[in-house]
Amino acid sequence: MNKRIAIFELILGLVFLISGFAKSLNVSAFADIITKYGFADISYVAIPIVIVEIILGLLLIFKIGEKATALIATILLTTFTLVYSYGLIFKNIEDCGCFGSIKYLNTSPIVLYIRNTILLYFSIDIYRNSSNIWKTSYANVAVIIIIIIIASFMSGYTSKNFLNNSKANLFKRYEVSSSKLGEFATFSTDSTYLVFVFSYSCPHCMNSIENLNQYERLGAVDKVIGLALYNDSITKQIFYNHFSINFKVKEYDMSLLKLTHDLPMTYYIKNDTVEIAFPGELPCAIVFKSILKIH
Repeated sequence: MNKRIAIFELILGLVFLISGFAKSLNVSAFADIITKYGFADISYVAIPIVIVEIILGLLLIFKIGEKATALIATILLTTFTLVYSYGLIFKNIEDCGCFGSIKYLNTSPIVLYIRNTILLYFSIDIYRNSSNIWKTSYANVAVIIIIIIIASFMSGYTSKNFLNNSKANLFKRYEVSSSKLGEFATFSTDSTYLVFVFSYSCPHCMNSIENLNQYERLGAVDKVIGLALYNDSITKQIFYNHFSINFKVKEYDMSLLKLTHDLPMTYYIKNDTVEIAFPGELPCAIVFKSILKIH
């Protein structure tokens, strides 16, 4: 085999493999980036994208079906670059999410375009100068299967929060001290709170803001606290250009996802105890007060 093509396959394969595993460390964060680009309805493709990238990387590294794999890689790289360009031009989004929440690998737009151009050259060259043999050793197949299983497990695990994110746990009471909430806010035992965990780019979060502004005014709770996932200043500015809020907001980086991967997520706290925890859009204060009466 041409030595040049072998080197290109190794480099391209490693990039796809690293990219896929980096995203699998926090699939919810990657899904949030997809939402930022305006594709909230298909953010569920986050996991399939991760798995496809890892499979492509493995096939390239082990030189399996090189021609077909290179063609798919070319299509994928072109699609990713076009989507990124759309976000950059029309939404001022510079975070490509190429390497998940590993920020130092997610480069500036200029570096991204240079990198993708080089990778596209590699994939096209591989396609033009390689065979399409799908045979490999049983050992390679075993390694590929094990890696895909590990990646699938990691992706599934990081795609949701296992603490208090399901509707089945809506009325499961627990003390604040037994959860991670205490790491992000302090509470008085003689007050009621609504803690709203959100992202500046999440459409479901945006749909909840006007309702959230009612909670203190209508006496549903004593205090509202917003915990915002901060991505970049541009997204934040766009958010505040459209919304005025009357509650305190604390901003956090990806460490906020230790609390929950579901955005928005709302916690109702009374007597230093989480009485209600639920994901999804927030109902208006009147409806929430009726829920409290039933509860």
